[in-house]
Amino acid sequence: MDLIIQSFTEVIQTILGNQPTLDQKETHLSYCSKISIQNQNYYFFYDQHFINLLSQALLGTDSLLIEEIKDLCQEFSNLIIGRAKVLYANPQITIGLPKFLQNEPIPTHLKEAVHFQVQNGKCSIYKE
Repeated sequence: MDLIIQSFTEVIQTILGNQPTLDQKETHLSYCSKISIQNQNYYFFYDQHFINLLSQALLGTDSLLIEEIKDLCQEFSNLIIGRAKVLYANPQITIGLPKFLQNEPIPTHLKEAVHFQVQNGKCSIYKE
């Protein structure tokens, strides 16, 4: 999970220009995307405030249709996992395609989790 934390931090600093902080509380009422790296699944849960921060920074608006939120969630999880692959420095690592899960509940079988606060937004990342 250390590479995922480092990757998330670097991507957020690049996109938003500020430092995310680790949080003890998980993200609730959120959008979800799932992506795999080397057959390990990662789930990304984003609250609406976090989606608004990303969309404002990347698209210049925070008024998105659900299809645009889907694309944003998938692209962000892809950025994080792609950056982790670069940090891992192994070109043989395979990355799956991101999948949007919309308002999924957090699965109870997930092993590891890390939660971030970014301004007024939250993102939780779970490893299966």
